[in-house]
Amino acid sequence: MDNRAIGVFDSGLGGLTAVCALGELLPSENIVYLGDTLRVPYGDKSRDELKLCAESDIAFLLSKDVKAILIACGTVSSTLEKEKLLSYGVPVFEVLTPAVEKALACTKNKKVGVIATAASIRAGAFERTLKESDREISVYPIACPKLVPLIESGNLAGAEIESALCEYLSPLKAVGIDTLILGCTHYPLLKDSISAFLGDIALIDIGFEAAKRVKAALRQSGSLCQDGGRVCFYVSGYEPSFKENAARFLGYELDKINKAVL
Repeated sequence: MDNRAIGVFDSGLGGLTAVCALGELLPSENIVYLGDTLRVPYGDKSRDELKLCAESDIAFLLSKDVKAILIACGTVSSTLEKEKLLSYGVPVFEVLTPAVEKALACTKNKKVGVIATAASIRAGAFERTLKESDREISVYPIACPKLVPLIESGNLAGAEIESALCEYLSPLKAVGIDTLILGCTHYPLLKDSISAFLGDIALIDIGFEAAKRVKAALRQSGSLCQDGGRVCFYVSGYEPSFKENAARFLGYELDKINKAVL
């Protein structure tokens, strides 16, 4: 048993979908969430910039004495080397690998789409990992730079979202994918709209798949918490807008948000 918290970070609101997944799968766990709202979005940053962001985010969570860290960001997960994830002294989980494994298990026609930030698509990690696992897989990666800013601003429906989804998803619909990896933890907020456009296909929620991996690892190591369920929120930037929009992700209002100095 280990009653220390699980640390979770993302560039802003998106990682809250992973917090929801952890709350569903591990309701007794304590969580420390860091939203790096001062530097959002991560999707337009260079590889070096992303590494610096990730290093400071992880250092902040380690300062809170967490027992494990979930990188609830597809962009960072696509950028950091696997060897680096083993160097922090606590288990560090990324969202890419479990999502790829789920997609491989779901696809029947071996046509898998990936929507993600520009930085994630540029890194090519989703596509590369899928093809390394199955040479017959056809992967269709699409960068979606408009989606995170729209979601962060609370714009989850309406003409702008519909126009952006039509632009990004039309090529995937045309080739007949049967599985789509939502390669950013912001995107599950658009699940209904994506399903309405693409029809009956498998949507892979990277945060949820990663949360399942965290649960399995903590159970195997005997590190589950028996008496917790508290979530502590930190942001590095403007707090009122985060508090207002977080309810859309979490389904409840936040009582308190702490300021993180990174």
